[in-house]
Amino acid sequence: MNELWPFEDKVRHPTNTPERRWQVCGRPPRTDDYSFDEVEATSETAWLQRWSSLIWSRMEVGVPSSVILCGPSGAGKTGLAISAMRVRVQGCAGSLAGWNMMTDVIPHPPVTRGPLPAPVWFETWLDLQARLRLARRLSRYHDDMPSPDEMMEELVNCLDLLVLDDIDIGGYSPAKEIDLLTLQRRIDLRKRTIYTTNALPETWKTQFGERLADRWSDPRFVQIIALERPSLRR
Repeated sequence: MNELWPFEDKVRHPTNTPERRWQVCGRPPRTDDYSFDEVEATSETAWLQRWSSLIWSRMEVGVPSSVILCGPSGAGKTGLAISAMRVRVQGCAGSLAGWNMMTDVIPHPPVTRGPLPAPVWFETWLDLQARLRLARRLSRYHDDMPSPDEMMEELVNCLDLLVLDDIDIGGYSPAKEIDLLTLQRRIDLRKRTIYTTNALPETWKTQFGERLADRWSDPRFVQIIALERPSLRR
């Protein structure tokens, strides 16, 4: 149980199908076919595919729960992240109650709430900041609208996998560092997180702050996958 879905389900609803889950996990349009079958087979992609399918146990204590995909634009970072999502979505990973609710044909929640994350969730950094700004305004007038702090708590505590795309956009700010540090608590909870960024590790101190750069350099908690190849868009 958690704040988003404070109840438990033991039965998967008829609408809770792999196809429907794939529709509601927040991924961008035109990514229906993304999967590990469509990406170049390398040691890095093989590691990420295995990581995506692992069931955490004591045997997997040494496996980091966070992954940072870094490299130039068009290197395939987002595609790899969505491929990892697909593994978790197909397995109905995370809260069964959450998936049952998110795949229901009845729209939920009301428009004022904004998009409610599915248990496996994709979000760009810009979209997350827009949602937080909206919550800051609407929570003053709507009792059922969570505050920005409550929305961040949902992302920390409730999701099986969070993909946060393009975290380098906008450069450094103290508020950005605080938001990203907040999400680092997912490491303590052993919850999967994938970040994508064009920024390479040697620039992280200036892009994200010294604390984050130091924490992300610890291989016990974060796996860094640097993609060095020509743009796949050309």
